[in-house]
Amino acid sequence: MEKPHLWECLIDTEDLERDVRARYRFDLEFPGPVLFQGLAFTPSGPLVITAEAQRDPEAIAADIHISFSAEAPCSRCLRQTGIALEGRFRYFYILPPSGEQDGEPEEFTVFVDSLTAPLDISDQVWESLILLLPEKVLCSEECKGLCPVCGADLNLGDCGCTPDNVDPRLSILCDIDPQGEADDEQ
Repeated sequence: MEKPHLWECLIDTEDLERDVRARYRFDLEFPGPVLFQGLAFTPSGPLVITAEAQRDPEAIAADIHISFSAEAPCSRCLRQTGIALEGRFRYFYILPPSGEQDGEPEEFTVFVDSLTAPLDISDQVWESLILLLPEKVLCSEECKGLCPVCGADLNLGDCGCTPDNVDPRLSILCDIDPQGEADDEQ
């Protein structure tokens, strides 16, 4: 999964003066659903990004706030469910230490070539968006899910299947006592 190639979130470093915070707003559109952990998150509005940046002689600090709403299938019943996500992330943009041009930065620290050139934070916006996506979406905490036999939505009522309708390949598991004691039928 890659960041949409048309996204651009530029911070004009000329706006940044020592101890002054510059504010930016970006409204980004999704080119389609975002696929994550087997779920398709379909946006239901723009991705709203606000960023506040501040510079000191050795780094630029950017506070990125992300807000968006989307729809995704419930992990239990597959019903489309609306979700609203919001989060704040702080990134530090620094020059690499001398002699270590290929070194790896620490988490949430990004090496840049210059602290005076325009700074594109779109990679960090995409990274932050992915960090916000839940691994599991539920339409409600009480969601009963789907019947494993017929696939009916159990939130709409009982489907009529009985516990006797067991996949024959799993029937041997019916002989296991739930309290952990084996049946002694000799």
